[in-house]
Amino acid sequence: MTDQRDESTIRERVWFNWQQPASPLLLGGTIDACGQPFRDFFGFPFFTSIIYYRTLDRDRGYQCSWLLRIGEGEACGRLLVDALSVPSFQAHLDQAIEKSFGALGTAGEELSSLDLERLNDDELIGRFEDFQRLFIDFYRIGAITEPVTWHVERLFREFADDAEGAANLPQGWSGDRIEAAAFMTSEEPYALEIERSLAVVAELFDEANSQGAGGDLVELAGDWDAMQRRHPGLATAASLHAESYPWKANNYRVAKAIGEMEVIAELQAMDAESAQEHLRSGIANTEGRRASMSEDRARILAACPPTVRSALRIGDRYGSGLADRRKATMLPALQLIDSIARELARRSGVEHGLILNLTPGEMSEFVRSPEAYRERLERRREALVLVQAPFPLDDAEMSARLRIGAEGFRLPRKDDTSLAEGPDALVLLDRIDATMGLFRHGKGDEVSGTVIVRPQSGSILEGRCRVISDPRIDRLEPAEILIATSTTPDFMPAIRNASALLVDQGGTLSHAALTSRELGKPCIIGTVHASSVFRSGDLLRLDFDACTAIAIAESADAE
Repeated sequence: MTDQRDESTIRERVWFNWQQPASPLLLGGTIDACGQPFRDFFGFPFFTSIIYYRTLDRDRGYQCSWLLRIGEGEACGRLLVDALSVPSFQAHLDQAIEKSFGALGTAGEELSSLDLERLNDDELIGRFEDFQRLFIDFYRIGAITEPVTWHVERLFREFADDAEGAANLPQGWSGDRIEAAAFMTSEEPYALEIERSLAVVAELFDEANSQGAGGDLVELAGDWDAMQRRHPGLATAASLHAESYPWKANNYRVAKAIGEMEVIAELQAMDAESAQEHLRSGIANTEGRRASMSEDRARILAACPPTVRSALRIGDRYGSGLADRRKATMLPALQLIDSIARELARRSGVEHGLILNLTPGEMSEFVRSPEAYRERLERRREALVLVQAPFPLDDAEMSARLRIGAEGFRLPRKDDTSLAEGPDALVLLDRIDATMGLFRHGKGDEVSGTVIVRPQSGSILEGRCRVISDPRIDRLEPAEILIATSTTPDFMPAIRNASALLVDQGGTLSHAALTSRELGKPCIIGTVHASSVFRSGDLLRLDFDACTAIAIAESADAE
């Protein structure tokens, strides 16, 4: 059970570097909720975090780096797990979850029913600020999932690595099997629910494909009226799926409802003779693995002392289980926030993508005087360094790391936001990178991490890789190895096609880990910098015994 990662890996470092495409507007509420609101509810502060944005390109927008102090996060998790071990506190938290999650959902339904064009500026920004407050209230509780997960993972590893603990675990089981059983979620991820819904559409898709001799649906791409006339059953099923899960491809950078044709395009991209059979097979395999892991789970729990057993159950409920529900609540909310941004773009004549580079706190000022922001938003096309800190950042280490120049950048204090834009931000990023290794490009042509799922046969897997930063833009071909900084629900089409996953960030209860277990996809997480070491088209060898990935050929041109 001992990790085979070196000192450069996530858990051995001071900082966890969460990297993902994101915009300041859509991510801002999440950051804000991890400050004072979290502390007000739980009585102790969320762990120190600091955030930077840099431009990927005009299409993809910003790549966010959110740094979180690992030691503080685990300490925060320990306090949370201890509190959740008390039934009365657990009941109190459950009540607060229902209240805050429900309030955001209700407000979202009301907001989605409004014609935003009919609201005047004051009414529009008032709606935004009210909804943002509810979002912060919702996320201040949802933010517990990461620290709870970190502490539960550490607690179980300490038990498993101890000689007496190891002796209690099932003999002959691999470390992967033990870890999979320990950290399987007790609740069904909503991704599987979406797969079941999509399989219903796939049945009618296959039928329409056979009737049209394979070319009919391609010819109808983009012509929804003709699709409804020629394939009414498929059109109805696709519409229902899109209506049920309009947010499924959303993330912190792009929050736009999927359309019916996008549902059909997703099925076409599966590159399978039968999309329904492809999905049903995956669902059946997932259900079989869950049943098998449930039996393993019972044996693991029986082997654990009461404290570890209790922590694992808390991790299921308030780690992965709550994270799943958090995503299903958050993604529709981001879509509504973005709808307001789109309306403001229409009124102001400013690009929608540039408005996403505002922080939530700047929105009301922008509405009052959009001209004052035009030049600033143009500068932000290149980069934005933003330290959102509604909590004190006054320890010696942080002070030393942020003392990087006197050009208007200062150490932020409580309830303060400091930022740099454009060329100034790029200079600042270089200085930060020199001390924190924010954009480190790895070592040579090899990375190492933690194995989540092994191949069904053997310990070596080879294949071409594709680095994906935005699954809406970057297409992964079947049998390629998917490389990403982290995965989110919008990665599901790419994950289905992938032969394996190689992920920079995340723990055993991360989206990539849970999804790879559900789908049986070989997966290595915690590589830290695979997405910057390798390039699309590289031929890789993944060694699941050594927990490594290495390039074994010259890079080929990506298609």
